[in-house]
Amino acid sequence: MLSSRRAQPIPLDYEYALRRHGLTDRLLRPHLKPPVPRSKSQLIFELPEAEEQHVRVLPELLGKELSGASDKLKKPFIPKKFPAFPSKHTYKATEVMPERESDPRKIREKATEAARHGEEALRRLVSVGKVGDQKGVRKALIKSPTKRLKHELWDKAMEDLRASSTQNGAPKTDQDGAEKGILIDAGRKYGRQPTSRVGT
Repeated sequence: MLSSRRAQPIPLDYEYALRRHGLTDRLLRPHLKPPVPRSKSQLIFELPEAEEQHVRVLPELLGKELSGASDKLKKPFIPKKFPAFPSKHTYKATEVMPERESDPRKIREKATEAARHGEEALRRLVSVGKVGDQKGVRKALIKSPTKRLKHELWDKAMEDLRASSTQNGAPKTDQDGAEKGILIDAGRKYGRQPTSRVGT
């Protein structure tokens, strides 16, 4: 049992243990009839409680409107010994018809309000799209004086960096650094490096 990693032994484990120790089932036969009297060895269980045969229906709680007894009485093919139907709310749905507006003035007001909500939603969508645009961000930054000062300092730093790169002999590109920003490849140093081929 332990070598097979079982939590409880099986009959084969008992057989293997008996064969290993040189024992036979002849030694186990006296244990089939122990000297303990049957009155002490036999288990006595408590009798189960009797189930209620009659299920009481409380029509006063359901009322005549929800009682399913009337549906059963209307169908003569159902045997009388069958229990009554459950409450009507368990198998019937009450149709709820929404009231339709008939006043033309209120209909126009609701249509105008729905159109206004749709227009506001479209404006929010367009404003979110403009925030993603770089020019829209720049226009939003220029409105406040503190953000405008930070943006001007950033532009000056970019111009100084561009001027120093052109003085060092780097080719001048057509891209405007203030609009496009600097392209940085953060994963370049982790990329595949060219190796020099050694002639054999």
